[in-house]
Amino acid sequence: MQNLSHGYQTTQFYNGTSSSFTDSLFTLGGLQDNNSAAYRGNRTWTRLFQGDGAWTAIDQNENSTFYLSYQFLNISRFTDVEPADVSPPHEVSRTNFIAPFVLGPDNRTLYAGSNFVHKSLDKGTTWFTSNGNQPLDSNPLIAMAISEQTSDVLYAATSPGNTRGEIFRTIDGGQSWTNITGLLPDRFLTDIAVNPHDDHYVLTTLGGFGSSHLFKSVDGGTTWQDIGVGLPDLPAWSVIVDPDFPEHIFFGNDIGVYLSPDGGVSWTPFMEGLPDAVFAMDLTISRSNRKLRVATHGNGFYETPLPDSAPVFVDEGPAIPKTFTLAQNFPNPFNPRTTIQYFLPESGNIQLTVYNATGQRVRTLADRVAAAGAHQIVWDGTNDAGRIVATGMYVYRLKTANGVLSRRMSFVR
Repeated sequence: MQNLSHGYQTTQFYNGTSSSFTDSLFTLGGLQDNNSAAYRGNRTWTRLFQGDGAWTAIDQNENSTFYLSYQFLNISRFTDVEPADVSPPHEVSRTNFIAPFVLGPDNRTLYAGSNFVHKSLDKGTTWFTSNGNQPLDSNPLIAMAISEQTSDVLYAATSPGNTRGEIFRTIDGGQSWTNITGLLPDRFLTDIAVNPHDDHYVLTTLGGFGSSHLFKSVDGGTTWQDIGVGLPDLPAWSVIVDPDFPEHIFFGNDIGVYLSPDGGVSWTPFMEGLPDAVFAMDLTISRSNRKLRVATHGNGFYETPLPDSAPVFVDEGPAIPKTFTLAQNFPNPFNPRTTIQYFLPESGNIQLTVYNATGQRVRTLADRVAAAGAHQIVWDGTNDAGRIVATGMYVYRLKTANGVLSRRMSFVR
């Protein structure tokens, strides 16, 4: 019998991969039907654990301690001695097949998500249930992300089941939780990322179709900004912030990876070296050598250098766009008014129009000749007849001689 599978990549990674901050040759990931595995600088990954590999975590102070899991939130802690079962209690919980857990920046605090959020202060040796022993909602958790400043700040998302999926935040170590779903679309919440330098700056990705797939909050989820304009209408799976250049956001969906160099204002494909149309299920960053690592579901694992660039400030004043631009409105969502900014490289006729979700024109904000330069217009949430519009998603469109740009915004009554 001749082996004909050489070079045939079918490895299916799940979300929950992790990379060492200090060892560029150490990454962990969970594989569908094929255990958990470790990358240690060789393309032949080392199988380490059983079942369907799931979420992982690395003690960033002492990489010889790490955590692996398999289906239904079974977790083991690995050290120089035999691995120890540190699974949270399962007696009264509902758990997703692939369930999330995270390790805090103190490298001792663990949170694990069934339909409850379980917490350990001693690396999983003992557990208790947060939120006064109450579930966050009636659904099990699908994603979690923790602050790098404190183990008390955590974000958690539930998967839809009895009700829609929702996203929650705690700032007191799980004693109390706030539902921060707000006006996020009713879609499957697939991933959460927190800015390593600011735990109020959080991103979440959405699956499904017919809505934006990426939202950002800079106030801990009190309000959300749609930063998915320009990205394909395809299910999204992963997002991460570059710790050295926090305005650089990397986003993964059903066909690959995208980069925003400006906090989500604009996007460009970041797929050189990737096969065509890979499911980018998870993104991690190897900080010691600045590599972005991409875990795909069905086509293996990849890495690529991160761009080493940051804004350069000179004495010539702020950089001027070379083409016309339309910025995301702020605040967003809004009530009673919001500001829309745009830039024109040359004077000319412009139209700035607001449409509702069905494509009907709601308000013409500008229809005139405008001078070159920066402009802003405030919309007060009224239509052309002066009536307050309904709560919902709206699109504002800027039309010039050079083309058309549009963005989404949310109005709340």
